[in-house]
Amino acid sequence: MLGPRMAGMPPLLACLAAAALAAAIVTMLGWQRECGLRLRAPNRRWAYVPVVAGGVVLLAVPLGTPAPGSMTLNLAVALAAAVAVELMARGLCQHAVHRWGPAVSSLAVAAAFAPVDVLGLPGQGRDVTTTVVLTDVAFGFALSALRWRVNTIWVQIVLHAGRNVLVVTGSTGAAGWPPVLAAIVFAAVGARLVGGYRKVDISIRPTARVLCVDDRGRVFLLCWRDPFDDTRVWDLPGGGINAGETALEAARRELYEETGYPGDHVLDRHVLSTRDSYWNATRYVGREPVYLARISAPGRPSSSGQDPRERAMILDGRWVSPSAAAGLPGRIQAADLNRLTHAECSDGNRA
Repeated sequence: MLGPRMAGMPPLLACLAAAALAAAIVTMLGWQRECGLRLRAPNRRWAYVPVVAGGVVLLAVPLGTPAPGSMTLNLAVALAAAVAVELMARGLCQHAVHRWGPAVSSLAVAAAFAPVDVLGLPGQGRDVTTTVVLTDVAFGFALSALRWRVNTIWVQIVLHAGRNVLVVTGSTGAAGWPPVLAAIVFAAVGARLVGGYRKVDISIRPTARVLCVDDRGRVFLLCWRDPFDDTRVWDLPGGGINAGETALEAARRELYEETGYPGDHVLDRHVLSTRDSYWNATRYVGREPVYLARISAPGRPSSSGQDPRERAMILDGRWVSPSAAAGLPGRIQAADLNRLTHAECSDGNRA
């Protein structure tokens, strides 16, 4: 029979392997920035972190018993498990479902990884109850929601490691009102985080977009770096309409500035598209005109018309099939491109 120390080695090795696998996948895909792996300070919204940490403290009640086995090994498992789960959950997986928005993506990631949290630590499998599972889902939801507020996952790793240490040292209980209260607090904090985005109606500063279509039916999308969380955002060329400028004039100007394609490619025809997108920690909603531009031989876009701020944030530009846009790495801000392309290119269509 294995001794307590040897019995704890397989979970530790499994956690280390999972962490290494997640880091390898992120590196292979080049998602270090998007997954929050860069070692950088959280942005100014780090003030939410103490609120989440306060919920962790609620779990520190003398109702549990320490996990069996070597405490040193148990603590190593607790720390390795935190790194592995956060790399995979709040790093890789949350970025993969980022386009679903704050609430849905946070819930999906929390629910998917709750079983890992519940069963992955020494002693956790002994007292699995509905309360424990709900508490863990709520805890994961709070961490997932926090990922939308800070530009790193290292904060989540620290909080998760603290929670795991409380579990293996027996500082948490599996039943009773404290875990229930903790679950309520975690859920409330998560809801506050995902629901706290500033909402702006784009009619305050109207915008215009350009749907560029080539002879192969492809559309042109620009890839931007969101200054809030460093994620990749794909959108149609376009931007705000300046004072004294018509929407058509703005569309032609923005097309040239952002892509280098001549503005006279933009036709005087458009459809109104509903926008509901996230940019720089703000949710933008409303309707905006999308103008059609036909470019038969597009060639490579140019950055000559971009200002320094745009050059720093525009990462890429691609001609893609509307049906293939969903496979691009990052968020798609434009509305349903298949529907939009069909509406713009239909004969006789006018706004």
